[in-house]
Amino acid sequence: MIKWLLSTIPTSSIDGYSVLFSPFSPNLLGFVGGSNYGISGKGGLIIIEHGPTGYKEIRRYGWKDVLYNVTWSEIDESVVVVASGDGNIVIFNITQDVPVAVMSGHLGEVSSVEWSLLRREQHLISSSWDKTIKLWDPATGTCLNTLSGHTGIVYSTNWSPHIPNTVASVSGDGTLRLWDVSQSLNTGTVNDGGNEVLSCSWNKYEQ
Repeated sequence: MIKWLLSTIPTSSIDGYSVLFSPFSPNLLGFVGGSNYGISGKGGLIIIEHGPTGYKEIRRYGWKDVLYNVTWSEIDESVVVVASGDGNIVIFNITQDVPVAVMSGHLGEVSSVEWSLLRREQHLISSSWDKTIKLWDPATGTCLNTLSGHTGIVYSTNWSPHIPNTVASVSGDGTLRLWDVSQSLNTGTVNDGGNEVLSCSWNKYEQ
């Protein structure tokens, strides 16, 4: 379920993993998850709009495996991208009934996907249980680069909102790493003392 102000939005058999507001509409969000808490079974993407009279389900898409993460396009208000447990990255246009593209390349579950926040970098970055990070061109569906170095599951990747070509990643190997994706270069590593690192986020106001 999603709890929104005084509203509770039922999501049926989809147990939630990730939810994200649209960068274009303050009342529109994407929600992803899977059945049986994502342990087994299918997944789904739900597009929800909330207004003065309550919520409205705009679209509901089923998928063959759990969906772990969701990101919105930064240039097209109708495009949503999801990370799937089957190793794929799936692109949806919410004006259409079926996915518009499926990008394959990871050898394990895709744990996160994010659209670049800088308009001059129209790329996606993804992380996976296969211990790699991949850079994608969403316009062509092409994998542009694979970043290796983590020795555990890569749980999350995040674009810098200020520094071009820069991504942060966190992993089950207990590290946070910084990358220059234009050069496939690990530019810095922070060790958390052996604990798994599950999430990270950049400061939006300062570099």
